[in-house]
Amino acid sequence: MGFGREYPDQDVPPPYEESSTEQLWDRDEKLAYIHDFARSRRVSPWSLLGALMVRSACTIPPTVTVPAIIGTRASLNLYVALTGPSGTGKGASEGAAQDLFPSSVHKFTPGSGEGIAHVYRERVVEDKIQVLRTIRDTALCSIPEVDLLTTLGGRQGSTLMPVLRQGWSGEQLGNQNASKERTVPVEAHTYRLGVTLGVQPGRAGALLEDADGGTPQRFLWLPTLDPDAPEHPPVLEDYEPLKVNYAPWRHGDIALPDVIWHTVQEAQWRKLRGEVDTLDGHRLLTYIKATVALTVLCGRRLVTEYDWDTAGLLMRKSDDTRAWVQQVLAEENTRRRNNEAVADGLHEVIKNDVIEAKNRERLTRWVKRTLRKEGELASNVLRKKAAGRDRDTLHSLLDDLASDGSIGARTDVYNGQEATFYSAP
Repeated sequence: MGFGREYPDQDVPPPYEESSTEQLWDRDEKLAYIHDFARSRRVSPWSLLGALMVRSACTIPPTVTVPAIIGTRASLNLYVALTGPSGTGKGASEGAAQDLFPSSVHKFTPGSGEGIAHVYRERVVEDKIQVLRTIRDTALCSIPEVDLLTTLGGRQGSTLMPVLRQGWSGEQLGNQNASKERTVPVEAHTYRLGVTLGVQPGRAGALLEDADGGTPQRFLWLPTLDPDAPEHPPVLEDYEPLKVNYAPWRHGDIALPDVIWHTVQEAQWRKLRGEVDTLDGHRLLTYIKATVALTVLCGRRLVTEYDWDTAGLLMRKSDDTRAWVQQVLAEENTRRRNNEAVADGLHEVIKNDVIEAKNRERLTRWVKRTLRKEGELASNVLRKKAAGRDRDTLHSLLDDLASDGSIGARTDVYNGQEATFYSAP
């Protein structure tokens, strides 16, 4: 492929100074090509990269795992949240990914947690005996809208969220149902699961609220927006699909550079001391998965410190994207609370107006009834006859009733002072 750029020698990484995440595209010729291809297809380079990384992870056998740096070995199953307003390119990014990285991997949208196990295994009858048969060991789960995930996951008795968390970790899938014939177990590290999820920032609240369950931390968050997109996109007439190394993998733990081991060990020490934010509980494992997926996408198997550095830029973009989503949600929550406060205030005003109107109607009937009985009364005498709660309202009410002719009014002297006398009409 003629890219027209010079790229660093991968065997001898150049000095790296962290600055802009946009440096990522210049760190490998394939990453630069992905960037240019994305621009030519009018999709975000970041969302296209995320969709491609899930596909590259799906080329790795499920028996290839992250070594047990802490606890036990971990799966390379990768989840990506393609994040942006509705209509900004989640589907387009996945379509462009299919063109640039053709794959026949099985693609599905989940209807339940139990259904995910059935993507990999099924029970069939052979010689009148029911047996468990493997259908496939790799699948790509595409969830177009986060609303679908939260709706399905929020149903009473739903296991979708827990199963997705288990799938990310490569744990055994398949519940132990009451009937053995309905049990479809998928053993740990025998399946590869990639997930792409479309996330509209304003609709991501339920997903982020599942932080205690650990669901949002398992996603790499990448934007579908491209603020720097050129007005006139580059034209790639004869693009070449990406090629990865499909040579057989050696089953077992993938080799990782020392920097990853040291980083994970120190982070675990801090986690044990309670110094890690809830939303960053699984960040390092996501970081490792992203590093491996990027390395494979660039056509290599050996993960180097240079790859870890490159994936660090990707993780910063993910952190920034997730922070943006949290900011959008915070602003919408503030706006909603303000609107509710205004609505509550208007409701209170209307309620007070109704109460005042009813009080004036009641007091008007009392004034007319009293004047018909007494004939004529000075204002201060009429005021003394009223209940204490009505005296403040009575003054303005008498003026209004006199003005519209509902009662009579005249000015005269009472106890040596000028006073207004009111009478029945």
